[in-house]
Amino acid sequence: MLLALGNMSIAFAHESASLPFGSFILGFTHPVIGIDHFLAIVSVSFLSIQSRSRAIWILPSTFLVFMAAGGLLNQIQIEIESIKMGIAISVIGLGLLIASDRKIPMQFSILVVAFFAFFHGSAYSIEMPSMANTMIYIAGFLTGTIAIYLLGIMLGDIAIKYSVGYKILRNSGILIVSTGLFYFFFQ
Repeated sequence: MLLALGNMSIAFAHESASLPFGSFILGFTHPVIGIDHFLAIVSVSFLSIQSRSRAIWILPSTFLVFMAAGGLLNQIQIEIESIKMGIAISVIGLGLLIASDRKIPMQFSILVVAFFAFFHGSAYSIEMPSMANTMIYIAGFLTGTIAIYLLGIMLGDIAIKYSVGYKILRNSGILIVSTGLFYFFFQ
């Protein structure tokens, strides 16, 4: 019965994609429900917290800009190869950076985050329902991504205020890497 209800909600969501609010909700829920996207976004938040820098918003902003660029490239028929593999590698790579808990040069972090963001944006674009309003859908997934960032930054900021906080962040990196490896090998 739960499977039937799940299929009905998916069907309803795709039918409602032609409505502006439906397009926004579909875009918003993509990064929230997609665990691979969710973990990559939270990882960027944690990585920015670990940078111990006042430039805490640089990495999330970079991810947003290059994610949108990846989605737009796909919309104009410039496809990025091996998207699912790139997303899995992004989760693994970002998790490794968190687990290492090293002071990573900001320029390197920006390049890594920008590169991985292209894959996520392209995936959002490919998986957009054909009836969805493109700009409203994009506004939805950008809003969902920002909401996850705020959650990740808030959790990371709370964690580093306690002596065990950095250990918690490092251990979350290990969990993120494990999940990324699962996606890498079992997609």
